Amino acid sequence: MQQSSFQGRIFSFTLFIFRILEIGFGSVRLKSLRVVRVFRPLKSITAIPSMRKLIFALIQSLPDFANVGAFLAYVFLLFATMGLHQYNGTFYNICRVIPEPN
Repeated sequence: MQQSSFQGRIFSFTLFIFRILEIGFGSVRLKSLRVVRVFRPLKSITAIPSMRKLIFALIQSLPDFANVGAFLAYVFLLFATMGLHQYNGTFYNICRVIPEPN
């Protein structure tokens, strides 16, 4: 338990140092250091054990999400093909006043 708390403190201190560098050298355009602030919510993973379980479960389920995405792409392709065959030429002359375009 102390190890994760110590790592959390080191992480917080690192974020603090990057923020001080960004403020101190603002004229040098160290905007790339702002990317480090994205990792701030990751501290909650180490602080809350149940959050860690949820994140790991989400990471383990990503391959299953890929299977669902592939199946949905197949279903969309199937219905798009059926729609093309169903409405083939039905709306061709609907909005035209003359039979052929110029």
